Amino acid sequence: MLNDNANNYSTKRFFAETINWIDKWRKSIALIAIFALCCSAARATDEGLVDPTRPPNINSDTKLNTETPADAMKLSLIRLGAEPLAVINGRNVQPGEIIDGYRLLSLQSRSATLAGSSGHIVLQLTPALRKSIATSPPHSLPQTR
Repeated sequence: MLNDNANNYSTKRFFAETINWIDKWRKSIALIAIFALCCSAARATDEGLVDPTRPPNINSDTKLNTETPADAMKLSLIRLGAEPLAVINGRNVQPGEIIDGYRLLSLQSRSATLAGSSGHIVLQLTPALRKSIATSPPHSLPQTR
């Protein structure tokens, strides 16, 4: 009976030590794998392999700016009256003044006309949006008591 207890104790101890040994090795293997991944990523960039989702490099010779002057200018506000004024690219501009190489010729209620070396441009105030006066619905709401 004493021998059975000794065998039982040594078996439990053996399994406990084995589990501890496996746990230590598992952590070591995980650290080695992380280190290997970091080294391979660094080597991949050294070998010229790049992330396929990264945007391409742009050479200084390549001109990608396809904006027209009208696209580069934003008309934010028009004030008509005794002292007409337009806010273009965040700057207050009066008729006759020059902004970005274009002279402000005239202001209308929803647009500004400018002239420059490449011709005339018309800036629209909210070009895709047309405002209309909202009418109130007929008074057919239910009465509360």
